[in-house]
Amino acid sequence: MPRSASIPAGLLAFLSLALTLYLFISAELAQDRNILLGFLTGEGIFVTWLFWSFAQPSDTAEPEPIPLPRARQPEVMPGGPTLAPQSRPPYQHRPLQPTRPPARSSNALPPPPAAPRRSVALPPFPDLPAPLPGRSTARLPTQTPTTNMPRPTRSTIRLDDLLPQAPPSSPTPTIPSPPRPQAAPVNQGRPKRPRKYAKFTGDSADLPAKIALSEVQLCSDILSLGYACASSDGPVTTDEDDHLQGWFWCVIEKTSDKDAEVFLQALTAAANQAKHKGKQRLEYITTLTESIRVTREKKLIQASAELCGEIVASDGRLAPGEFATLSTALKGLGVRSIKAADIAEELLSNDDEIKEMKEELEIDDDTPKDERDRKLSIAWGRENSHTELKDAAKRELARHRMALIQKIRDIYRELDEYG
Repeated sequence: MPRSASIPAGLLAFLSLALTLYLFISAELAQDRNILLGFLTGEGIFVTWLFWSFAQPSDTAEPEPIPLPRARQPEVMPGGPTLAPQSRPPYQHRPLQPTRPPARSSNALPPPPAAPRRSVALPPFPDLPAPLPGRSTARLPTQTPTTNMPRPTRSTIRLDDLLPQAPPSSPTPTIPSPPRPQAAPVNQGRPKRPRKYAKFTGDSADLPAKIALSEVQLCSDILSLGYACASSDGPVTTDEDDHLQGWFWCVIEKTSDKDAEVFLQALTAAANQAKHKGKQRLEYITTLTESIRVTREKKLIQASAELCGEIVASDGRLAPGEFATLSTALKGLGVRSIKAADIAEELLSNDDEIKEMKEELEIDDDTPKDERDRKLSIAWGRENSHTELKDAAKRELARHRMALIQKIRDIYRELDEYG
């Protein structure tokens, strides 16, 4: 039985065997059971034969020959006699190193002609006298012959020979020459105050009624302290320079007429020297304040403290470095009426950019230091990631916000350290 028909036959045999077994179990009469038992026996024999037929090996048909393509031409062996193998000369090994070619014979060069030898004639030796014992006399110098030729006489030139002859002069009376003009004496009065600095507004202008000449060094130190506060956030601006120039003209107005010129020269030299020094260390600020404080001039000490506060608050903003300088100056001067923290708080509240950034980050004066530093660090990192954007405007805005966050961080660090 082919395998294609054995599978359905096996299924039908199993179905009929199962159906007969079910009827045999459900039959009640003995006669029906005997009939179904016969069917079960026949079906068992059929199933046994079916398994036996499955176990028999199937007849394998011989494989069909591989068909050849129709377009291929049959190969035909060429006819004719086969040539016998030819003998070759034996193999000769040749080294890989190059061999030197054999030397070539060439014609010998002709010998060079013999050069004639030159005869050298030496001069005859001079006849020298035999040396005598003892000390010889010194040689006399050879005298050169002198020619007795007369030197030409030079004619003398007189001034009268160059000028024309004047007529006979008659005695004339001598007129005395006029006196040389003398420079008019310069009026050494009080220097005039420039109109630009006439309207000076500031509490630092509250100076003593009379400033003596002995206080010129004190006023120079106060002016140097003002320039040190002005350069704490960078180069001295024009507004800061004008404020300091106006203050020292107020000092000159309080001096006497004979001391005003001395004060002007001393304060101008101190201003030019302090203006080009740049940012100074806090130790320099402490030294200046100590030299001012030891004078015990209360009104000038108070004026110097007011001047430092006015210089820091002149631009309306608080920059990193200004609070540390102002706090060190006020502590060194010992002035309690002016507090650096109040000036810093007012300047921070007037700065719109810092105020908006603090509101955005939810930072105020009551925020703990660790929480404030954490928020500022997170905001700085977020803006730093925005610097890699393709939009140039957004990159520039991110850099500006990073600089503002760093400014707030530096200001609060100074407030914590010097506040």
